[in-house]
Amino acid sequence: INGELQVGSIAETLTVSGDAPVVDLRSSGRQQTVSQELLSSVPTGSTPQSYAVLLPSVTLGLGNITTAPNSFRWADMTFRGTRGASTSVDGFDTSHRLNGEGSQYQVNEGMVQEIVVSLGSAGAETQGAGVTINVIPKSGGNRFSGSFATHYANNDFVNSNITPELQRLAITTQSVRKSWDFNPAIGGPIARDKVWFFASYRNIGNATDTGIRRDLNPLDWVYTPDTSQSTDSEQLRNRNYSGRITWQVSPKNTIIVHGDHNPVDWNNRGGTTGGGRNLIAPEATVSGLYNPQYVAGATWKSPVNNKLYIEGGVTLTKNKQWFRRNDHDALTGGPVSPDLGAIAAIDTNTGWLFRGSHFIGNFNNTFAVRPQISASYVTGSHTAKFGTQIVNGSDQAERYRIGDYIVRLTTGRAGFVGTPIPERIEIWGPENRTSRLTSIGLYAQDQWVIKRATLNLGVRYDYVTTSADPQVLPANTMLPERTFPGVGKIINYHDLSPRMGIAYDLFGNNRTAVKGAVNRYLYPQDFAGSRHPTALATPNTFRDFTDRNGNFIPDCDHRNLELNGECGRADNIAFGSQVLNPPQFDSDVDTGFMHRAYSWEVSTGVQHHVMQGLGVEFGFYRRWQGNQKVTDNLKLSPGDFKEF
Repeated sequence: INGELQVGSIAETLTVSGDAPVVDLRSSGRQQTVSQELLSSVPTGSTPQSYAVLLPSVTLGLGNITTAPNSFRWADMTFRGTRGASTSVDGFDTSHRLNGEGSQYQVNEGMVQEIVVSLGSAGAETQGAGVTINVIPKSGGNRFSGSFATHYANNDFVNSNITPELQRLAITTQSVRKSWDFNPAIGGPIARDKVWFFASYRNIGNATDTGIRRDLNPLDWVYTPDTSQSTDSEQLRNRNYSGRITWQVSPKNTIIVHGDHNPVDWNNRGGTTGGGRNLIAPEATVSGLYNPQYVAGATWKSPVNNKLYIEGGVTLTKNKQWFRRNDHDALTGGPVSPDLGAIAAIDTNTGWLFRGSHFIGNFNNTFAVRPQISASYVTGSHTAKFGTQIVNGSDQAERYRIGDYIVRLTTGRAGFVGTPIPERIEIWGPENRTSRLTSIGLYAQDQWVIKRATLNLGVRYDYVTTSADPQVLPANTMLPERTFPGVGKIINYHDLSPRMGIAYDLFGNNRTAVKGAVNRYLYPQDFAGSRHPTALATPNTFRDFTDRNGNFIPDCDHRNLELNGECGRADNIAFGSQVLNPPQFDSDVDTGFMHRAYSWEVSTGVQHHVMQGLGVEFGFYRRWQGNQKVTDNLKLSPGDFKEF
């Protein structure tokens, strides 16, 4: 049988390869996408902030890079001289103070698809200058897949150069004693082509050598380090429970429901000398419990047609921080102090705080509802976006001192070295306040391409107002019960911020871009808790303490602020009362149009493509601030003062 093979068809195979462009010909700012590949390969602290500092001009506060537990706190980053960084998840802000700056919430790396970092010359959808970090989460798919990442280390992994001679001098290191990260994640279909899920759990933390020893006798009135024991540990344990459900309702409508719960235990907080904190004996430290702490909400996304895309949703954020006496050892679980009700003492000669904690209570209890919606319209020459962002929230805080006072003593008086001598007491009233904040932002921006030039134009309107609830402060040993009226309007600002930039393809070959921008940004606005009526009431004062019987207990009538018993006259007779009632501030400070603190940023530069994968950039940046608050007492003039 004679067989013949004939060509059935002719096909041409095209292999397309590409590299990320090194010159941005459209934006007047800079935006960097951190891919999943980079996230999994770069050894960092595994937080969005730790990746952001890999980019030029971004720095992280020194107090936040000492050890892993501190690496997430408040995202204290600066960019070109501007402090502040906002962290968002899928476009929704997570700042715990509701002001767009910093976040106690730590993103679960197992649920991150990629991170988009915007640096400088941000568009109108951003209120403040600085670094804007947006985490794009995973959403699952039509097949089950997952990941697992972990690490563990103890002090066997840490080397030391401490010699016996240095040990005799009580010199120690501040190294990691235990570090761990357990991060599984899984996603897949609930209904194929219709509903998907993605879930992840993370448990991360470490225990760090504080370099501080326990008090040999934690209940006497002098701090004596116990050199027979090792130095104490500070431990942070951070957990995250993350879940997302994505429902493809129709080809043009997607609904996403998400929730992240992020409780944190911070034991022996404040027991180290790093990061600018005080010298605190382990028995006097506090433990912080951040619980509940969550971000939850729902999002709707709709590509209406080839040109119009609409996105909206709402998130709920909660952050409660409760500080209590440090009642257990971070590593062993054993007791720390034999008396959790011991009065605190401060040695004014050495700076040590010992015996008892400086304060306990709820530092912040913040809740917010954040709705937002935006519409993007894209044509060949225009990329326009319009939207609104709303924040409505409350913040409650309260602090107490055990015994309502702190003994200030010295061990360095001539002739009495090593012997504690009480000198003064610092007396406190209870602190409690509830504040509220409402913020509305409206923005419009357009990226308009005109031949080789691209204009980035935008404008943003911001309104913010804060108020204070009526407050009743309970009585304590120093003060009777006090009632404070509420304030309906403390801060009331209206601002209009233009954003203008241009990028120009200099030679028309996509290799050289000349850029310039002029933008106005706003400083973060807090709840104005320091302007709350209870905060304006003098919270504490000092009294001389003459300990005639040597029991270190101020035997006197604390409600009587004049000289009596072993207590001298209070430094401030107005202790506990509101000196200004109502508070008298210039109305231009707290209210009005364009009266909020702001900054202008002017930038110009050139980007050039040198070769494949390599580009160079030269830039000049200028920033100045306005509406910075200074104290000017209108009842005094320069003539009321003498030269000194």
